[in-house]
Amino acid sequence: MSKKIPNKIKIKVIREWLNALSRTQIATNNQIAEGSVFNIIRAVTTQIPDIDLLRGVAVELRREGLDLITVAHSIRLRKMLDNLHLPEGRVEKLLEYLPVYFYQNDDRDAEKFLIQLEYVYEMAKSLDVSIFDMPKEIEGLETEITDLKNEKSVLDQQIEQKRSIQDDHQAGRGSGVVL
Repeated sequence: MSKKIPNKIKIKVIREWLNALSRTQIATNNQIAEGSVFNIIRAVTTQIPDIDLLRGVAVELRREGLDLITVAHSIRLRKMLDNLHLPEGRVEKLLEYLPVYFYQNDDRDAEKFLIQLEYVYEMAKSLDVSIFDMPKEIEGLETEITDLKNEKSVLDQQIEQKRSIQDDHQAGRGSGVVL
């Protein structure tokens, strides 16, 4: 009597089969007989009729140097773009411009760029300002800073004048000069 193959191995066999590995390779990877691989695959194909189509796609993808995981990531990214209503052409153009930007700025670190982008987003969010309004907001804050500096300068001058008057007044009393 043969041992029952654990579900974990069966799942791995199906995944590898769907990733277009050969039955021989699957048997070797999972340390089971090729007949067991055949039986696992046959059981799944009778339960899920169109799974052979998915396997066929996986085989074609493998010939092209791709796998189902890569396609799944591509589909997920595509859905994200669709949800954002971003046309593919515009995103492709952005991705073409990024290397030019990195080259011109002598910075080839895309990760650093993304971190900076996240930082700007978080800053805008914390200030409750749209990223698109950030330049106008910064300009307004710069104007406010300039106005405050001018106001401080005027106040500093007034303080200096009062000190000067006070010093003159004290100097006049201390020297015995009567006004």
